[in-house]
Amino acid sequence: MENLKFRAYNPITKDMLYSFEAPSLGAFFIGVSLAPESIIMQSTDLVDNKGVEIYNGDIVVNHHDDNKRIVKRCNQNASYYLSHINNEISYYKEFVECAQSQSDGLIRLDNIEVIGNIYQHPQLTAAGIAINNEVKK
Repeated sequence: MENLKFRAYNPITKDMLYSFEAPSLGAFFIGVSLAPESIIMQSTDLVDNKGVEIYNGDIVVNHHDDNKRIVKRCNQNASYYLSHINNEISYYKEFVECAQSQSDGLIRLDNIEVIGNIYQHPQLTAAGIAINNEVKK
């Protein structure tokens, strides 16, 4: 990653703040700290087929198979992977998906399009996503 980029979603005000909008990365995090309910997402430093930057928590559609997936961070190796949308996500399932994403090879970015994110557009998921122990639809 050349430049670390973040965005923060405030579920109370429904605002999304991008780090590039702040005068500095430090100012961004100071601003976010004033709203402790904010959810911080990091950029993957990749763009989709339309040039839209892809962040952790984005919902993407793979036009190769028309499946929607969620961009997630793989903590085992500090990378990102595309998780199938499913209400039965468990730690083990995430670990397996993360490991498989490393062995499956690269997904062609020219087939991927960002269509939303799990916080502002939970209706794009099959049955909603559990966020903070609460199912959003």
